[in-house]
Amino acid sequence: MSIANQPSISIKPLTGPLSASVRVPGSKSLTNRALMVSALSQGRTRLANTLFSDDTLYFVESLKRLGFQVQLEPEPELPEDSDHLSPSMTVVGQGGRIPAEKADLYIGNAGTAARFLLAMLTLGEE
Repeated sequence: MSIANQPSISIKPLTGPLSASVRVPGSKSLTNRALMVSALSQGRTRLANTLFSDDTLYFVESLKRLGFQVQLEPEPELPEDSDHLSPSMTVVGQGGRIPAEKADLYIGNAGTAARFLLAMLTLGEE
């Protein structure tokens, strides 16, 4: 059925305050930003309502290879359509220090992870 053939509905304006809550889908871009900031901070950071996706999991794996402690809660069992929310991720930041001297990183086609990790790795010491 085309949109033109859909029945119309009436939308009535609210007559009082609205009491509602909305849970928006997770964002790989926001999750990756939060992971990077958490790794650069000092101490333990818990990230709630993060997104488990290929891109964010590549970022997590890269952080682990760089020597950061990252805990996914719960550990994901990813189906084919792997984008889904996780209750939380916990990252132990090193106060701007990159723990590993060397690491091989694989990020697939994760453009956000590539850009953020490249900038973050400039903090490493030679």
